[in-house]
Amino acid sequence: MKIDLTAEIALSLKDYINREIDGAKLSKSIRQNFESADQLNKHQEITFKYYIDFFKKEGKELYLDSNRYLKDEVNELSEFLAGFAAL
Repeated sequence: MKIDLTAEIALSLKDYINREIDGAKLSKSIRQNFESADQLNKHQEITFKYYIDFFKKEGKELYLDSNRYLKDEVNELSEFLAGFAAL
């Protein structure tokens, strides 16, 4: 996967955290970048699909400030993206 694709997802995640976009738009960004990615292993594909589905389902209903589970998901996605930068 190209690092610039990861950076685009990370930027969308930042926008989501700052409430500039909602979960549906974050899901769309992840999906678009995932579809452009190449040479992903099975674990990476499953992880991306999980986050695409998760944020799509939640859409506009997420309140990051009061949702510990959501905070954990956002942190795990950030760590997952950071793992690509380390490669």
